Amino acid sequence: MKFCSLVSLAVCLLASAAVSQGALVTVPLKDAFGVDSGWDAILSDDIHTGIVVDKVTSTYVRIEIFKDLYLPAENGQFPPHVIQFHARVGAAPAVSTIRITDETIINDTGSPWLDYHWAVSGAAASFNKTLTDASGFSVTPFQAKAWGPTSYDTDHSNSLGAFSGLIPVGGSYRPGLDAGELYIDVLSNVDSRDFTLMQYPTPEPATLATLVLGGAGVLARRRRHGAV
Repeated sequence: MKFCSLVSLAVCLLASAAVSQGALVTVPLKDAFGVDSGWDAILSDDIHTGIVVDKVTSTYVRIEIFKDLYLPAENGQFPPHVIQFHARVGAAPAVSTIRITDETIINDTGSPWLDYHWAVSGAAASFNKTLTDASGFSVTPFQAKAWGPTSYDTDHSNSLGAFSGLIPVGGSYRPGLDAGELYIDVLSNVDSRDFTLMQYPTPEPATLATLVLGGAGVLARRRRHGAV
C-alpha cells in the first residue's frame, strides 16, 4: 500500500524537506521516518514538480512524482522535463535502485499529447526493463510501450516510450498508478553515480501540422523581407 495517496499528495509535498541552492532546489530522498536513501533529487522548478518518498530500504528508494508540464511546444517538440539525481558522499552508500511507483503528470502545455517518453542519461543509470515489465507497469491510456536499445546488458535500457493513446489538454497522465513500478538501477563501480531523468510528450498530429505550417509561414515572411 502506498504511503501517500493522490488525495494526500499535496500535504506530503509540503512536508518534504527541500534545501535551496540558488536557482535549483535539492530534495533529500528520505522517508517519513527519516530513513535516508543517500540520494538527492535536484529540481529546477519546485513549483511545478514535487517528489514524495514512500519507502527506503537498504537496496532501494520508492518514490512518487508530481509534475505540471506547462511549456508549449516549439518546432514540433516539447521541452523535456528534467530531474537530476545526485548520490551523496557519506558514511553509507546511496541505494542501488530507484523505484517510481507512480506519477501524476498534468498537461497544461496547450496541446494534446500523442505519446510519452522517459530517458536516463549518465554512465551509471539505466531502466531495469525486466523488473519493470514483470511488475506490470501501466502506461494506460496508451496501449503500447517500447524500450529503447539495451545498455550494458539485455535487462537494461536507457529509454522507454508509450504509444497509441492521447492525453488531452488539461488532462492527467498517471503511469504506474496502482499497477507496477518503473525501476532505475544505478551501478556502483563507476566514478560518478549521478544521472538525469528526462521525460517529454509529443504533440498530436494536428498540433504538429499547425506548428509546421506556422514555421513555414515565418520562414516565408523572412524570405520576403530579405528580398526587399
